[in-house]
Amino acid sequence: MSAKRRVRYLKGLLDQIGIGGGRLEMYNLSSAEGPRFAQIAREMTEKVRALGPTPLKKMPVKAGVDG
Repeated sequence: MSAKRRVRYLKGLLDQIGIGGGRLEMYNLSSAEGPRFAQIAREMTEKVRALGPTPLKKMPVKAGVDG
């Protein structure tokens, strides 16, 4: 399975479990694209900030079952 398909799948899973697929993105860049990398990092930071804190903090933690 390609990385792009895996990311698409994981984004769907994150949406299903209430975390939000928008918190995950994939970009293909070369090492010569430093300014583009910086731009993407700023955009993703803004996007995640707009989404707010992770919903994981609100989810109850289930204890493991010893057996």
